[in-house]
Amino acid sequence: SETTKWTGELSRDAETILHQHAIQGDITDIQRKMCRWIAYSKKKTS
Repeated sequence: SETTKWTGELSRDAETILHQHAIQGDITDIQRKMCRWIAYSKKKTS
């Protein structure tokens, strides 16, 4: 099986959207990190 190590990097578009949500919705640091993980895991499982 293939093992992939996540670097925590998202596309520029994804980073922009996440940044806007953080500013407008008062997202905490842990919520932002969870958003990153969810976005990454959905991409890798699709």
